[in-house]
Amino acid sequence: MKTLWKIFAGLMLLVIALTLWLCQVAGMPVRFLYLDSFIVVQAVEIFLVLGLILIAVLPNGRGQLSGLLKAMLWFELGFSILASLYGLMSVQAGMAATHTTNLRVIAPGLAESLVPLAIGLLIATVAAWKVASARKPSPAPTFD
Repeated sequence: MKTLWKIFAGLMLLVIALTLWLCQVAGMPVRFLYLDSFIVVQAVEIFLVLGLILIAVLPNGRGQLSGLLKAMLWFELGFSILASLYGLMSVQAGMAATHTTNLRVIAPGLAESLVPLAIGLLIATVAAWKVASARKPSPAPTFD
């Protein structure tokens, strides 16, 4: 878990940079990524942000909390990957309907589909960091 949170953080920064670049290519302000997105994507993003708040509030993982944090890490990451794949499929359907592959046309859809992945990677980074930074309980003192 010590290196896993660093990997998640690096991937998250990569996805955020790609999303910002796609917004720049499309000429779309970043604030419209949530406002103009499909209602299902908005609901998924709200669910993921609630999961992020829950993980941030939980104490560092020791014992059973470690298992809960790990389960939430993989569940939220998998859910965000599925939401991103759903967004990519809708972009592909739009490309088939309009018969275009122009990046300026499909960039807003691609950027919108990468936002849940960025949130999921942020959740995974926070949860893996909390599990990795948990202190081991100190051994009980022995009296001779």
